[in-house]
Amino acid sequence: MEAIGQPIRKLPAMQVSYNKLKTFGECALKYRLAYIERVPRPPIGTLGFQRRLHAALAQYHHFARRDGIVRKQSSSLPMLNSAAQARSQR
Repeated sequence: MEAIGQPIRKLPAMQVSYNKLKTFGECALKYRLAYIERVPRPPIGTLGFQRRLHAALAQYHHFARRDGIVRKQSSSLPMLNSAAQARSQR
């Protein structure tokens, strides 16, 4: 008990959302790991694939540009624009 005249200890503000309540309802440990401990979760299925594909292509283009295999982006824009126009006319 707090003594009379002593300041009341304030708790940090808690934000409640539907997802937090749903997660807690499913499993209290899952809630603790996700929202209190903030343990990173592995990416979900296709999102994980998309991230890996993007990272691989970015790394390839980084080294290809460095080695002069791929043109700089500004010089390939006209080619991309003409390809996009051809697709839109189909």
